[in-house]
Amino acid sequence: MADFSIAYARTAENEGGYANHIGDRGGETFHGIARKYWPMWKGWELIDAHRSKFPREIHSPSSWRKVDKILEAEPRLKELVRRFYLVNFWDDIEGDRIKSQEVANILYDWAVNSGEGSPAKSVQRIVGAKIDGDIGPATAAKINAYPAQESLQTLLRTERVKMVREIVRRDPSQGVFLDGWIERAQNA
Repeated sequence: MADFSIAYARTAENEGGYANHIGDRGGETFHGIARKYWPMWKGWELIDAHRSKFPREIHSPSSWRKVDKILEAEPRLKELVRRFYLVNFWDDIEGDRIKSQEVANILYDWAVNSGEGSPAKSVQRIVGAKIDGDIGPATAAKINAYPAQESLQTLLRTERVKMVREIVRRDPSQGVFLDGWIERAQNA
């Protein structure tokens, strides 16, 4: 069965540390956890406790690196981040039930980057499972029974690239992220 630690380590490389990109719909983020979408995450309390140490301007990569240094010294944040991803994404994609580490990595990274619905519906459509946007034991069984796991990986990556292109087509302001999203989709 797939291992969360492997998927987590790969995705963590893409999520980085602290950021507050003006064009990011999620606004302020820490290791990919967007305050706008996850305002009740316990890590925000620790981050806010350190806010007086932040640079005045926090909308540039150089200021984000300074904030990272402050926050990476907070040992509890690391475990809160790891637990957040395990519970909210790995468990949601039934990662422990998926045999192929590569397929699990793709589904997990896609869910982290876009939410569970898109990867769930795509994989359900591909493997012939009921399309309900929720990867459960029945979908996991169909994923595991899919006869060509490498082909499944390619199909999932292709679907993900189509999805990010559609996001930018509908909202051109998101075009600044397109190259990164495509590279991430192709290498997850």
